[in-house]
Amino acid sequence: RVELAQEVRRRGEELAELRTIQETLSPPEPEPRPGLELATCYLPAQDGVAGDFYLVTRGLHDSTVIAIGDVAGRGLEAAKRAWFVRTVLASSADFTEDPGEMLDLANYSLIEESGASSLFVTAACIVCRPQDGAIRWSVAGHDSPLLLDDATPLPSRPSGGVPLGISDSTGCATVASSLSGGSGLLLYTDGVTEARRSNGSAPDALFGGDRLAELI
Repeated sequence: RVELAQEVRRRGEELAELRTIQETLSPPEPEPRPGLELATCYLPAQDGVAGDFYLVTRGLHDSTVIAIGDVAGRGLEAAKRAWFVRTVLASSADFTEDPGEMLDLANYSLIEESGASSLFVTAACIVCRPQDGAIRWSVAGHDSPLLLDDATPLPSRPSGGVPLGISDSTGCATVASSLSGGSGLLLYTDGVTEARRSNGSAPDALFGGDRLAELI
């Protein structure tokens, strides 16, 4: 009975911590930013708290930094790693406009904090300046953002790096482009493309990238 009571108390404390972290990882509403219309959607996993996160924050020269990421795994440790990466990305927005550098800093800090791990983190980061339509982006093992006009991905190869938390070097490079007024982007995690039907054994059980493009 004592052991059971201790386990129940431990799990209750873990659940409370998870809820607190989850509120940070995926706020109900993104931070408003000038010149941008922002919308988010987060549906938590049924079998536990995942390590998905997003970030919208002010960057240098009134630019806007937008990032999204996903930790390989679930539970408290995955959520903590997601929180750590999100925090580093938010902090780095104060002194660099290079999204590749932001991802490199997050990777360096993550490995310095807890070493390389199988709980790696995929991420995409964009720096947007609506005043002149300029955008810069970089990805670390993550799906590229999709243009809402035609559902094509922003080109990231050969600049796409490896996920964060695996090695000292991510190989992330920054790509520059521009968006015209009225254009848009979708940033997402594999929680969308790997969403399953209720009968998950069917050949088309996964939602998949093709369906996502058709929907856009």
